[in-house]
Amino acid sequence: MRTTGPAGAKVSRGLAGRALLAVLAGFLLTGCPGGGSHGAQAPQAPKANRGTQAAAVSGQRWDSSAQLSPAAVAVLTSAFDGQPRPGEANAYDFTAGGGNRGMDWWNFPWDLPSSRMEYTLTYADMKTLLEAVRVQPSPAATQRIRYGQMLASMVEQLDPGIMNAHGGHLRVIKIIYCVRNFLAVAIRNHLDEDIPPLNDAARKILALNATGQLLDGRSPYLQGSRSAPRDLDGRPEDRTRALGIQAIETLRRNANLP
Repeated sequence: MRTTGPAGAKVSRGLAGRALLAVLAGFLLTGCPGGGSHGAQAPQAPKANRGTQAAAVSGQRWDSSAQLSPAAVAVLTSAFDGQPRPGEANAYDFTAGGGNRGMDWWNFPWDLPSSRMEYTLTYADMKTLLEAVRVQPSPAATQRIRYGQMLASMVEQLDPGIMNAHGGHLRVIKIIYCVRNFLAVAIRNHLDEDIPPLNDAARKILALNATGQLLDGRSPYLQGSRSAPRDLDGRPEDRTRALGIQAIETLRRNANLP
């Protein structure tokens, strides 16, 4: 029934006033007109920050302040967190038995494909390992050191017998280029804390080569081969013992390293 006259007008104004109060109360309580719950949302981080911060990663005896690739994690886990497989050596025991155990893939990693593809690093991986990773220098150590320092300390333990074992001249090439690659990455990215120890590692390699006792042989790591080696600038290169030694000498000379 239609309401008219003064009394009807007062009733209409009263109903409208109560409706307005209900809307305002609902908005104050929930942030949504009418009190509906669909307007209430949990606080969220600014969109620009979502997914941009690298999460820390760690193992038993290593940690990283940056995200790591699966290959970098595989290298660190096998080198520092135990025995990769029965009969293989980690970063702490590789000199035992004259180096006659598998170890090159993770103890002296590099960028070329091999029978253990999961350990194949990129130059970007090497940069992150140097910048972000700290490792225990011994299983019982309470302090951790930079990855580059640890790699250099491992190179310092090498002798011609260990270099020549388990792979012969192929291990020689791999370790030479492992040191060349990490030193090149450190120099390119001005990693001043890593250059001195890696330069020491390079000098150790040159000294081992100077003994004349390192094995030499035909290299499968050539341009046009399945491994398709490239230097830090992406240029195809051949990798042999002699060329690796030359590359280290050139790298050190161009960087004016002592």
